[in-house]
Amino acid sequence: MSASEMNIKSGMANNEGKPLAYYKDNEDLKATYKNGVAEAYWLRTAYLWDDIQAWTVGADGVIGGSSVSEAYAIRPAFCLPKDTLIRKTELNGKTVYVVE
Repeated sequence: MSASEMNIKSGMANNEGKPLAYYKDNEDLKATYKNGVAEAYWLRTAYLWDDIQAWTVGADGVIGGSSVSEAYAIRPAFCLPKDTLIRKTELNGKTVYVVE
């Protein structure tokens, strides 16, 4: 995800992509593992203050720039067209969602 797509507005970020309505505040930016533990993660946007930083989202949902030498998680994401069908089903005893 880019800073722009996550509705992060700053003169220190390139304008990459369109803002997504899902991201309204810091709570929406938080990412957690299945066990509920929150983790900081990288965005794909360079932090324009200097050439060794990129945008990050902290475990608390706070945004900022961090040195690219830091070890943070990534948050895989993708956008689907509004008319994409998603089917809820069961597989090996677990509920899964299938993109049609």
